[in-house]
Amino acid sequence: MADQNGRPGGGGGLGGNQRMMLGAAVVAAVLFLAVLGWSFLDNPLGRAPGSAGGGDSSDLTTLPSKQAQRSGESTVGKTDPGGQPGVAGERERAIKSSAQPLSLSDDQRSQVAAVIANSELARTDAARFELMIGALVPEQIAVSDLPPEVPEIMNGYWGAQCLVVADRLVIVDRNTRRIVALVPFAT
Repeated sequence: MADQNGRPGGGGGLGGNQRMMLGAAVVAAVLFLAVLGWSFLDNPLGRAPGSAGGGDSSDLTTLPSKQAQRSGESTVGKTDPGGQPGVAGERERAIKSSAQPLSLSDDQRSQVAAVIANSELARTDAARFELMIGALVPEQIAVSDLPPEVPEIMNGYWGAQCLVVADRLVIVDRNTRRIVALVPFAT
């Protein structure tokens, strides 16, 4: 028996192309539903609390391989504030690799806190990005120019930007938007 196009095997079943299209439609529908369901999970990517997209309001990020960073500074960000991003993330890597503990006296920390208290800077109670030296501050996060008194007190970071997250000053590299210093106001 032949179908209406003269091909053998007629009958009322679906042709090979129709079966393939129906199968593809079913697969597409299943994938769509899987992606839709995945977006409703509480922590779909297993992000650390406090990191970008995390559900915790804490500003500390705890990563399995690293301690949460309360303070620190990048010597590259401090001494070369006008550095350009460079080839293939060269500056970003230099900022991360030059991270070290923050070296401020209690007096310097108090002076920075006093300057920040009297400044109109971008502020937030909790970060929705990682607070680590070298971490990227997303474009949608407002930053301000660092008050000129702060580079004088800290002997570096001229021309940098900043924001205040809870109880610390976050100094940001102007060209790469990478964190170059974390300065807590209390010891």
